Amino acid sequence: MAIWAGTKTHQNALTMHQSPDPIEILQQAMAVLQETKSLLHRIESEYLMPQPGQTGEWIDKHDAAKLLGVHWQTLYKWTKDDRKDLHAGIHWMNNGFEILYHRELLADWYRNLHDPSAHLRVIESYQKARSKAPRKRSA
Repeated sequence: MAIWAGTKTHQNALTMHQSPDPIEILQQAMAVLQETKSLLHRIESEYLMPQPGQTGEWIDKHDAAKLLGVHWQTLYKWTKDDRKDLHAGIHWMNNGFEILYHRELLADWYRNLHDPSAHLRVIESYQKARSKAPRKRSA
């Protein structure tokens, strides 16, 4: 009888330590992802988006590197690396003197490294808004 009781206790202990339900794990992972997304949006709004008083769409390599939290030489390497999808005339331009970076599009590119299609939508939206904006007349 003592063996039977010991076996029952052992079976209960095994039941309590069974692997968790895969659906429960997935639900927990989704909750963590939602929380992470919320934190990223907060960080973006506080640190990556242009603040009032910051003027100009195009910034130099030092401001661009600071925006992303990388060294300017790293940013320059990314500019030359086709795999990074930083496109001339969209993310950066050479004004004949230095490379300038588009503040908003560069920040969005960095934010969406994991989701290039989201960044492409932002580029398309930017280009549409740009084409609808009135152009300045040259004197």
